[in-house]
Amino acid sequence: MKIPRRLLAVVAAFALLAPASTAGVSVDFQPTTDFSRYKTYVLADGTPARREVAQERIVDAVRRELAGDGLRLVESAADVYVATHVLVDKHTLKELSNPDHWDFWTGIVDVDAYDLGAGTLVIDFMDGESGQLVWRGLVTVDVRGIPTEKMKKIDKLVGKLLRRFPPAPSSPGS
Repeated sequence: MKIPRRLLAVVAAFALLAPASTAGVSVDFQPTTDFSRYKTYVLADGTPARREVAQERIVDAVRRELAGDGLRLVESAADVYVATHVLVDKHTLKELSNPDHWDFWTGIVDVDAYDLGAGTLVIDFMDGESGQLVWRGLVTVDVRGIPTEKMKKIDKLVGKLLRRFPPAPSSPGS
């Protein structure tokens, strides 16, 4: 009976290492860019979410956040182009539901399976003149749960990410 208990301990350790429900935010930008000159933006093609309603919610949240920052959405010839990319990595965690129940004759054990997933939302800002990437933000979250609950998280996650745009101007010598 020691082997199933060890196996359960290993599976439990991996479950603890699975993505947590808190969002990890990361931002990188071109430090020489004068972000104050960006007044207009266009929504560029990116990698949409699989569910159309989720993509619409992401785009709406981006529009609201950028409007709050004073950027105006235009049809073409913008100062900056904004693209969103949604990436989901799914995997299944299997664990013994009852490690003490093992049928000697059939070899059958009780196993529960859980779908886990890490979702990443990337928002890119490309300069309208040069086409160069000037700002990238990404947020990674656990995407388990009921779809309506995930939809409610989108506004919060986009807001958390875009609070870091534009970056604070760096002081000379930093």
